Amino acid sequence: MLLTNGVGFQAEFDLSFADAAAPPSLTGRIFVRGEKILLQSAPAKSKSASAGEFNLMWNETAGQGFFSSESLQGFAPIGRTVHVANLAVQKIASPAPPLDGRPMDIADATATDDSGKSQTFEWMRASDAGDLPTQIRSLNAPRNFTLTLAKIQPGRPPEEMFLPPDGFTKYPSPAALLEELASRQREVLGGGYRHSTETGADSGEGGHRRNRGAQDNPP
Repeated sequence: MLLTNGVGFQAEFDLSFADAAAPPSLTGRIFVRGEKILLQSAPAKSKSASAGEFNLMWNETAGQGFFSSESLQGFAPIGRTVHVANLAVQKIASPAPPLDGRPMDIADATATDDSGKSQTFEWMRASDAGDLPTQIRSLNAPRNFTLTLAKIQPGRPPEEMFLPPDGFTKYPSPAALLEELASRQREVLGGGYRHSTETGADSGEGGHRRNRGAQDNPP
C-alpha cells in the first residue's frame, strides 16, 4: 500500500532489518504497476545460503498475490491477513538531505488496520518523482525494517510480469513450497529426497521464465 499509488516504475531495492536476529539484508529489483508490486530478489552470494531467486507479487486491490522460487520452478498463492483501513501522512521536514541524488522531504505515515492496530513509518519522499517514498523506515513494527530504493526508472512494467510464471508448479502455500525446496537441498547434500506429492504440489507443464526486464514505456 505504501508504494502502490498508481505510478509505474522499476528500481533497485535494499531491505534491511534492525533486529540482530533477523535475516541479512535482501537486495534485488522492484517493479510497480498501479496497484501491483513485484519484488524480485537477487540470488544469494553465499553458497551456504543460496536458494536461488525468490519473487513476491502483491495486488493491493485484490488483496492477493503469489510467492515463487526460480530454483524450484514453483509458486504459491498468498492472501491478505490484515486490511489497512486508513493511511495518514504528515510532512515533518522539507527540504531534507538528498537521497540517490534526488530532492527529498520527510513525512510520517501511520497505517491503521480494521482492528484498530496501527504502525508508523518514516518516509523519505522524492519531490521530483511525485513524492514517491524512496526510503521507508518502520518505527514500531514487530520487526523494524528499512526499505531503500535506488536507480528509479519511470514507466509501467508489462502486465504479464505480475502473473505466475509459465510452467511453474503450483504449491498450496509458501510453507509447502519452502519445505519442498529444503527437501531438494537436503537431497543435494545427501539427506534424501522426498517426492513433491508429499507437499501437495500440482504438477505443471514445462515452460520458460517470462521476460522481466522490459517496460511498456521505457524511460
